[in-house]
Formats: sequence, C-alpha cells, structure tokens
Amino acid sequence: MLKSIFIFVLAFSSSVFADTQEKIVEAFKESKDQVVQALSHSRLVRQNSNYFATGNFAPVDLILPSKFGLTLGVVNDVDCTWELEYLKSSVSVPFLVDDIGEMTDERLSLIRRNYFGTETFNLSYGLSYNRFKMHIGSKYLAYIATNIPDVDLMQIDSLGFNVGIGNRWIFSNRWMVGVDWASWSQPVFTTKYNNKYSDYATDEDSKDTVDTVAKLIRWVPRITLLKLQVGYSF
Repeated sequence: MLKSIFIFVLAFSSSVFADTQEKIVEAFKESKDQVVQALSHSRLVRQNSNYFATGNFAPVDLILPSKFGLTLGVVNDVDCTWELEYLKSSVSVPFLVDDIGEMTDERLSLIRRNYFGTETFNLSYGLSYNRFKMHIGSKYLAYIATNIPDVDLMQIDSLGFNVGIGNRWIFSNRWMVGVDWASWSQPVFTTKYNNKYSDYATDEDSKDTVDTVAKLIRWVPRITLLKLQVGYSF
C-alpha cells in the first residue's frame, strides 16, 4: 500500500515538475524573443532617423579617466552616421593641489561610424582635437623667479586621428544605448604648446620633470575602454 502511494506521489510530482519546467522554458523563450525583437529594431529605426544625441561616460580614458561628454550626430544612411563628440575630465584633489595643481583633459572628435550592414556592430574613425591644461601648484611655483607673473598654466593642444569598435542598440521607442568597447585617439600634430614654467623655472630638476611630463602628454595614445552612451534618435 505504502509502495503504491509512494509511486503515485512520485509520478504526480514528476508530472508537475515537467509541466512547470515546460512553462519556465516557454516563458524564457518568450522573454528572449521579446528582447531580440526589441534589439532588432536598431537598423530599422536608424534608417528612419535623421539626427540623434547621446550623453557619454568613459570610466577608463587616458590621460584622465572618468570623462563625461555629449555626442550630436547625423544619420547619413542606414549604415553610416557622422558624429561630433566632446569629452572632458578634470582633477583637482585638495591635498595634492599645493604640489600638482589642477589638470583638465578635453577631446573634441569628428567621427564617422560604419555598421557594414549589421544591426548594432560598428567601426568608428575620424579626427580628434585634444587639449590638456595643467595649473602648476605652489610647490613648483616656488622655483619660478618672483618677477615673472602668471606662469602657472601649461597648455598642450594636438590634432590626431581616432579609431574604435562598438555596438549601438536603438529600441522601437527611439531610445538608444551604445558601448564603444575600445577606441584609440592618437595625437599627431601639436597645434599649441604653452609651457611657461619651463621657460622661467630656476630649478633644473623641477624643470626637467615638467618637460618630461609635457613630452609624454604631446604623444601618449588616448586609449578609451567601455565608453557608455545613452541617448535618443530623432
């Protein structure tokens, strides 16, 4: 008797479990299909759009990380967009200001983005204008001749190229989310070099330090990883 009851309970449990498992699988497939359908609108919405705008955040970016910015774009056709992107980061840590000062890193880029017939994957490339400013702190200002005014600013501007890969998803409601997985902006030509500190510094060690930093800034590659973009397509 007990054996029969046990077999019945086991069979019933197995039936319920199988039914529940089937419903879970069906629900998962339905959710997956809905997500795929939502993401598959990217190419169609892009084809029917003229402009777009995004807010950007680049947590990993040289020279200074945690850059915020804005992108304004024009849809040339379903596989090509033109974009004007601005990114900026500033660092001014109170307990370091006396030694270093404030640093500002800006980048303005003209970008062409190609999708090569895909929904979301893209290759971007174009030109970038980089601007790096450093206000020298009081520690290094102490080595400058006292009769030389207003020499606490270094500015280095450069023009170069950029290239990157990413994905951009556009939903049916025209909201978009994009990630540039990796991009490289390389300074090539220095358009402005203002290093008055080295011109007027009296301490050779401090002067050499600032000169070395300035040379690195002029040529170091600007590598960006995981740049997030959230915006709207018009």
